[in-house]
This record gives sequence, C-alpha cells and structure tokens, in this order.
Amino acid sequence: MSEYQYYYFEAVDTPLTNKQQQELRKISTRADINSRRFVNEYQWGDLKADPLNLMKKYFDIHLYYTNWGTRIIMFKIPANRVDLDLVKQYENCDTLTIYKNGTDLIFRLTADTEECDEWWEESLEIKKYASLRDDLMAGDYRCLYIAWLARGWEDEDDDESESPPIPAGMKNLTGTLKSFAEFMYLDIATLKKAIENAGDDPRKPTAKEVKDWITALLEKDKVKILSDLLLEKELPQAIQRDLLSRFLKDQTKAPSKPSTQEKKCPSCQRKPRKKP
Repeated sequence: MSEYQYYYFEAVDTPLTNKQQQELRKISTRADINSRRFVNEYQWGDLKADPLNLMKKYFDIHLYYTNWGTRIIMFKIPANRVDLDLVKQYENCDTLTIYKNGTDLIFRLTADTEECDEWWEESLEIKKYASLRDDLMAGDYRCLYIAWLARGWEDEDDDESESPPIPAGMKNLTGTLKSFAEFMYLDIATLKKAIENAGDDPRKPTAKEVKDWITALLEKDKVKILSDLLLEKELPQAIQRDLLSRFLKDQTKAPSKPSTQEKKCPSCQRKPRKKP
C-alpha cells in the first residue's frame, strides 16, 4: 500500500495576503490555497517545507495525518493568553512540545502508533479540533492533560505528586475532547483511571455576575471593545475569547481583606497619636 499524508494549515486570526499566498504556491503547485487555508495530500513525495516554520510565519492551526499512524496537531496562540508556568507542566518529549515564537506560543501535539494502517476519514477533519485552540485561550487545558496521559509510558519512580494538575471538567468531557483522546490513541481505561481523583467541575457564573463584571469595566475598555468590534479590527470570536479570559481571571482573584492592624507611623513604627 502506498504511503498517504495529509497536510492542513489554517490562518484563523489574520487572513493571508496575496503575497503570502504566492509564497506558499512556490512550495506546492498542487495545494488548495486561499486566504485562510493551505491543504494538500501526498501519496508519493512530501511537503517541500517545514510545517513548524509555516506555522511561525503564516498559520494558527495545523493538522498532519498519515496512514501509518502518525498524527500531529499544532496551535499558535498569543503567549499572554495562557498560563505558561502551568501549561509547561504538561510538556513531555513524546506528545507535547511548546515552542516560543516572538509573542506567540506554538503547541505541537503528536500521536504515534505502530498498529495503524488507515486512510483519511472525513470524521477526523480539523474542524473537529479547531475549537481546542479557543479552549486553550480560555484557560481550558484539558486537551494538554489528555496529551500528557497519551505519552504511553510511566517511570517506576514516578511520584503522583509530580504529575501535572488535573484540569477542571475532566469527568465531563465534551464530544470534541473524547474524539481528541481517540486521535491521541489514548485508551479509555487509562483515561478513567487518571481522572478518578479529579475534582468537581467549577460552578458556572450567573447572568448577574457577568452583568456586574461588565458594568464594572472601565469606560475606556468598553469603548475600545465596541470600536474594535464595529471597525473589525479583531474577529468577534477573538474579542469574545479575550473578554472570557479576563472575566475568568478576575473571578479567581481573592478579594483583598481589610487590615485589622492599627496603622503605625512609618518613620518610628510607633502608633500615631490620636487627635484630641
């Protein structure tokens, strides 16, 4: 059976210019190229470019699929949209690599198996997994935990306390995340065992909490958000992701407690005298 490879790239946040499309056309004369996508299939030969470099320069999402068992998904995300210290805990040499690219991070999720000999199926197309990029930017790292579980090995000296934190919501996976677990060749038994000690899902915010948070936003922030939306400076979904991320961060901040200690004079550290 001949070898089959499928390459898919998508520019989500910023469309490709005509010049960029011409540059990509030099890489492949057969590829399907437009202002958002670069798609090509190979049964003989290979892509004449490094997918990682294409991601750095042009695209936000990449999927690579072969009929011998190798699967790769890459997401490019602004570094300020994720908790880098936290996501680095899921990185490992087999299934997850995180690359720094200027102000962006590129997440490379890799799956491999020796027991595979299949052709591309429509059910595996990238549209099914594109929402995982939005999840990451909203602080949902369940796909990274799934990738960590799928690394396929455990050290005898592994300490459970050194395992990365189990993200909220692991006991109630979406259809997309369940499909992603299959994409990563993660068996259900391993997944169920790993999430036995997972905590409960976080409480969903009420309409009043959201309304109060919006009301408390600075006037200049509200003007900028609406201006960007009307002038199409950013995609609506990008604005929504940013607002959701800010809301969730503000919700997790512990309210500062008023000090119960008496104030002291800063110069002598004695209690200031009361006025008569």
